[in-house]
Amino acid sequence: MSKTFIARFSAPGDGQLPAQRVDAKQPTPAVPKPSLLRETLEKNHTNSMSSSTNLPGPPTDTATHLSGSTSVRPASPALSRPSSHQFSSQETEHTFVDVNIIREAVAAELSGSWIIEDNLPKGEKPLHERLAAQFDATYPDVDVQAWLSECPDYDKKKGWLKVDRDAKLEAALYEPIRGIFQHVLDRMPKPSVDSKQERQVRIVADDKVLHEPAADAPEGAPQLKSSPDLMVVGSGPCCSQSRFGPIPDKCHYSNGLTPVEIKLKALWNDRIKQQVSVYAREIFVQQPNRSFVRVPLMNPHSMRLVHFDRTGAHVSPEFDYHSEAGAIILVKLIWLLASYDESEVGYDASIYWKRMSDNTYRRVIKVTPECVWVEDDTSGSWVDNTKEFEYEIVGARYEKRPDSIFRRRSIRSRGTTCWLVRRLGDVGGEIWFVKDYWMAVSPGRMPESTFLRELKGIPGVAQVLMWQDNLASTSTFRGLLPTDKLVPHQAKNKENVVPLLGRSLMRIVSEKYGDTLEKAETALELLEAAQSIVSGLRQAFREKRVLHCDISFHNLLLSKRADGPAGVVIDYDMAMLCSEENAPADARTGTRAFQSIKLLLQNKYLGAHDTLDDLEAVFYVLCYVCYGFDKSGELISPAPPPIKSWIDTNLDVDQLGEYKQKCMSDILTNKSNYTLRRYPNPQRKDPSRLLHTDGPAILSPRLTAISRIIGELRMAREDAADDSDMEADLEPEDMDADEQDANRPQLQYSSSQAEADFEKFLAVINASIAQLKALPVPAPPSAPSTSTHTTPTKRKPQDPPNESPNTKRQRRLKNRRLPPGAYSNVSAPESAESSSDESSVSAPVASASTSAPTSAPARNMRPRKSAPKGHI
Repeated sequence: MSKTFIARFSAPGDGQLPAQRVDAKQPTPAVPKPSLLRETLEKNHTNSMSSSTNLPGPPTDTATHLSGSTSVRPASPALSRPSSHQFSSQETEHTFVDVNIIREAVAAELSGSWIIEDNLPKGEKPLHERLAAQFDATYPDVDVQAWLSECPDYDKKKGWLKVDRDAKLEAALYEPIRGIFQHVLDRMPKPSVDSKQERQVRIVADDKVLHEPAADAPEGAPQLKSSPDLMVVGSGPCCSQSRFGPIPDKCHYSNGLTPVEIKLKALWNDRIKQQVSVYAREIFVQQPNRSFVRVPLMNPHSMRLVHFDRTGAHVSPEFDYHSEAGAIILVKLIWLLASYDESEVGYDASIYWKRMSDNTYRRVIKVTPECVWVEDDTSGSWVDNTKEFEYEIVGARYEKRPDSIFRRRSIRSRGTTCWLVRRLGDVGGEIWFVKDYWMAVSPGRMPESTFLRELKGIPGVAQVLMWQDNLASTSTFRGLLPTDKLVPHQAKNKENVVPLLGRSLMRIVSEKYGDTLEKAETALELLEAAQSIVSGLRQAFREKRVLHCDISFHNLLLSKRADGPAGVVIDYDMAMLCSEENAPADARTGTRAFQSIKLLLQNKYLGAHDTLDDLEAVFYVLCYVCYGFDKSGELISPAPPPIKSWIDTNLDVDQLGEYKQKCMSDILTNKSNYTLRRYPNPQRKDPSRLLHTDGPAILSPRLTAISRIIGELRMAREDAADDSDMEADLEPEDMDADEQDANRPQLQYSSSQAEADFEKFLAVINASIAQLKALPVPAPPSAPSTSTHTTPTKRKPQDPPNESPNTKRQRRLKNRRLPPGAYSNVSAPESAESSSDESSVSAPVASASTSAPTSAPARNMRPRKSAPKGHI
C-alpha cells in the first residue's frame, strides 16, 4: 500500500478499554451513582479484585481485547504526542493527505466494533424496528399509515412512484429520494417562529463538503473534502455551531444533521462501510455536542440504516421501503433523522443557544449536579442538589466563537470534549473547565467524579466543583437495554464472545489550570510542578488508596494559581482503588509512550498497576519534556532519542517494553548520550541529574526484579517443554500455563515499599530544587558602548531605553520573584557562566536516599499572564 499514516499527537489517555469476558447469563452492571469511595469499593469491586497480602497482587484473570490491532501501519514517526493502545483516526496521530487515507484509518479504528444484523435470532427486533417503536412511544398521536394513504407520491401496491427501480444512473435517484424526505419534512409540525429552527434536505453529491482541518495541521496541508449524495441540514438551539442563525447557503458538516448515501445495487461492502464512516466521523469532528450519527443507505429497492456512536457502529438489515410496512418505517426514520427535537437527531440537548434579555444569544452548557461544593468559614462540604446550573461557553483563549477547546477527532473512543465556561450572566467572572467524556460501562468501573469527590482538597490533584453522571447511554441510542449484549459481527461463537462495552456520558466541572509542563519557563518551575504532582499522587494513595493509572504528558499541568500547588494531575477517569487485601486485577490501557516497563510487558506475574508504575510514568513525562522540546519550548522534529522509539506505533507493546528496558539500562550504565534540550544551560544540571542518575536509580530495583522474574518464567517454560519433549512457546501471553503452581515467581510490592519510593522520588526533586535556589544570579551582559539606532525606538514606559534583550529578560524574570539561578534561556557572560557552573558542581546535593522535606515548597512566582490552554 502506497499510502501511509504519519504518527503525530494523541489526546489525553483516550485508549479503548479492553472488554472483559462475561458470563452469558450475567447482566451488564449499570454505572454506579457517585458515593463515598470506600462504599463504592465494597459494592462494585469485590468481584473484580484479587486477594493478596501485597500491593498489588497478581491478577486473577486477564482482560481480552476485542480489537485495536490493524494491518494498516503508520510510517516512522516524527516527534509527536504519543497515542494510546487502540488505533485511532485522530489526526494528531496521523497526517491525512487525502480522504482515502481517512477511510483506511476509520476502518482500522472501527475494526471489531461493527454489529451487523443480517442474521438476527427469531423474535429479535432489528435496529430500524426498535427505532420505529421509539417513535411510536414518543408520538402516539401521529398516524403515519393515514398520512401515506394521502401522499400523492406513494401507492400501497406500487410503492414510491417517482423512484425508478430500473434506474441505470445513481444520479437519477437523487431527486426522487430527496422528494420523499421533503414530503416528511413538510408534514412535521413546525416549532414556534421564535425558535429559528429550520430543516432542509439538499443534493450535495457534486458539492464537495469541506472537512475541518486539525488545529495543529501543518502549513500547506491539503483541504480535504467528501460528498454524501444527500444531506439533511438544519439550524436550531443545539445543531447550530459557531453562531445561531439561518442555514448557510453552502452545505457544511457543521450543520449537517443526516448524510444519505444512495447506490444502484449493493448496500454493503467494505468500500461503502468506509465511505459512510468518513461522513459520520466528520460530523462528530465538526459538532462536538453530537452524541450519535445515523446514515441511511438506499438503493432503488431497499435500504439499511447505519448508526454510529462512541461504542462503534450498528447496522440494520436490508428492508424493502416500498412495501407498506417498510414505507411506514421509512417515514418514521426520516422524522427522527430530521426531528425538531434535536436529541432525537443525535445532539446533546444540554448544550444549546439561549436567548438573553437583550435579544442576543449565548451558547450554554446546563448541568444538574447531584452535589455541589459549598465553602464555609473553615473548609467546605458536599451538599445535595437538585438545581440546574447554566454556564456560558467562552471558547479557547476567550475568543468570541463559543466552541470547545478540545475535542476527540474520532468515532470509537471516550469522545473527550472540553469547554471553558463561566456562570451565565457573570460577565468577567471566573472561568471554569468542563469535561465531557463517554465512560465504558464495565464491571467494577467507577466514574471519574467518584474519585475526584474523595480527592477534593488534596493539593496537586484537580479540584472538582460539580459533576453529572449518566447523561446518556449508547445502548439507549440503539433501542437496547443496558443488559443487552453488544456482540460484534465478526464473532463466530456468539455465546462465548467478549461483547462490546456500552458507554455512558459523564460531565465534570472543575477549576481551570494551565499549560502542559513543557511551558515551564525554567527548570525550577518544572521541578516545582513535578514536586506538587508527585506529592498529590502520594497523598491520594496514602489517604484514599487511589491510583491514577493514566499518567501522560497531557495529564500533568502547570497551575495558574500563585497560592496553590505549582502543578496538578488531572483526568482520573481511568483511576483505580487498591488495598492490601483487594488489589486491582483488571488491566487498563493508557498512553503507552509513558507506561511503565512492567505494564508494557503484559505479564500477569508482574502484578497489577501500582504506585511505582505511576511514578515511572511521571519520570517518562519529564524525559519527554526535557528531551523532546527545544529551549524555546517548541517540539523538536525529527524526534531525538529516546523519544523516537516511545512514539513509534510500529512497535508493539512488548517491543516498546523491551526498548525502554534497554534505554534505562543504558542510562544506569552511563552508556546513553541523551541530550537535555529544554533547559540546556550548564546551570541547570539538576534536571539532567534527575533524569540521568537519581531517577533511574529509584527505578532500578523494579527493573532488576522484572528481568529476574521474566528470566525465571522462561526457564520454567523451557524446563516444562524439555520434560514433555515439546517445543516451548515463550510468548509472554502464554507464560501463564500451570497458573496454580505456587512456585511461580511473582513481583511483590507492598504499601511500605510504595511509601519509601514516594519519599525517594520527592527527595531527589527537593534536592534539585534546593540546589537551583542556591545558585548565584548570573551577571548581566555589558550594554553596547554605542547605540545601534540613530533614533531611539519607542518602548513601553517600564522598559529602560537601549536595554538589551537579555538584560530585559533578566529584569522581567527578577520582577517575577524567581529565585537566583532560575533563569531559563538567558545567556550570561562566559566568565560568569563558568564561575556559576563551578559553583553548581561543588555544591552539595542530597541523594535519593537522603531524607529531605517532602512538603510542597511555597510558590515564589506570580501566576502566568497568558491564558492557559486548559486540560487538553
